[in-house]
Amino acid sequence: MTPRIRPVRADDLAAVRAALVASWHATYDAIHGAAKVTEITDRWHALPALSRQVDRPGTVFLMAEGADGGVLGSALAHVDDGEEACLRRLYVAPGAEGRGLGKRLLDETLARLAERGAWLEVEPRNTRAIRFYEREGFVLDRPAQGCGGRDDLEAVIMRRPDRPIARAVVDADAQDLFGLLTLAFAEYPGCYVDPHGDYPELVCPATKLAQAKTTFWVIEDRTGRVRACCGVKVPDADGTAELTKLYVRPDQRRRGLAARLVALVEETARARGARRLVLYTDTRFTKAHRLYERMGFARFGAERALHDISGSVEYAYAKGLG
Repeated sequence: MTPRIRPVRADDLAAVRAALVASWHATYDAIHGAAKVTEITDRWHALPALSRQVDRPGTVFLMAEGADGGVLGSALAHVDDGEEACLRRLYVAPGAEGRGLGKRLLDETLARLAERGAWLEVEPRNTRAIRFYEREGFVLDRPAQGCGGRDDLEAVIMRRPDRPIARAVVDADAQDLFGLLTLAFAEYPGCYVDPHGDYPELVCPATKLAQAKTTFWVIEDRTGRVRACCGVKVPDADGTAELTKLYVRPDQRRRGLAARLVALVEETARARGARRLVLYTDTRFTKAHRLYERMGFARFGAERALHDISGSVEYAYAKGLG
């Protein structure tokens, strides 16, 4: 079972603290010594301190949960006074490394803040963390004045340049959306985009999707060209919402765009009372299947045939929103 990323609840705090303490000792004992690490974690990761971070406005506190319910890692970020996303904490528990959990926690945490830029502090001798953040687009900025308010701890600030945020689709996006889907479908032989038959909403996307009771977003690149899109249909009587048309341009993948859009879909669905999120994806879209499974979706039910120009047969996936 793929580990699930979800918000931390009050009843998770003891396990989250234990994972944080273990991660800190594994990371920093060789740098600061075990006694100093214990003193820091006893203060920074005390249960009262962690409890103040749960459900705090402008703050995202997420955890990676294993199949047995154990905590495999956690992340904390908030919006600072400059309207940037500040990543305060990101740790993967010892033994859970090498499974992509750090990237998933980073992507989903920052996606929930819909940030225009992000920054963090990191111990300069923690080279493993610095290399990880560099792979995720952060660059070394400048030395920090201490770390976490402590003058006895060294830190450097890493910053990720401004990133565009999702916006509502407009009818003028029609050509870009057609191009985006065409590029995505081209990876799979026999898949075609028909804007007049199978995808009539591509002709006037904002108008047609609104009529279908679908909220839809796009993310642009710096030239204003659409590089990713996704939507959510309003929940039905059973509290089930549907994620629809998640596509990322091939040259823009592995940048957290899909995670950002899915987090936006989940937040919107929850706000509208949804308890479950479903999606349907072509059986040939194997890359998409792996993405959804990493995000906590599980396949269910029988396949369905669309009888369209591409001869599409789809799998159904679902995820709880509790």
